[in-house]
Amino acid sequence: MITFNGMSVANDGEDVYIQLSVDNGSAFATMISARGYGQINSGSTHDFSVGTDASGGVDHAYHPIGNDLEATAGTGGASGIAWIHDVQGTAEYKWITSLSCTQNANGNSYYYYNASRFASTSAINYIRILNGNGNNIDGGVVNVYGYK
Repeated sequence: MITFNGMSVANDGEDVYIQLSVDNGSAFATMISARGYGQINSGSTHDFSVGTDASGGVDHAYHPIGNDLEATAGTGGASGIAWIHDVQGTAEYKWITSLSCTQNANGNSYYYYNASRFASTSAINYIRILNGNGNNIDGGVVNVYGYK
């Protein structure tokens, strides 16, 4: 389980992702994913996204946990929780589910439900959290919990 609080980015509109690897970070998993979201400060926007666009779908090397973030300090960044299922297992495919809240670059607040599947039975041995635009994550706290 991973919790993240106030994860912020350098520039408006950047996204934050989780990537998984089974070879110590040499390559990252291709996943399929789907996303449900809604606008918190207005009841008018709710959607569920699947397919091959930026919101979810095939051939992604990441699981989204923060979308279109606001870069202004004090807006909360991305906060939430992610569960990576069967991390060390070698008999089943891997799944990630996450719940998060963000202040988007447009000034509105959103909640996100994300789900991704990694079609591998190999044990995961490397987890990376990164800014999908290649810039730094410039704030926030990430905690990783597990058991052996």
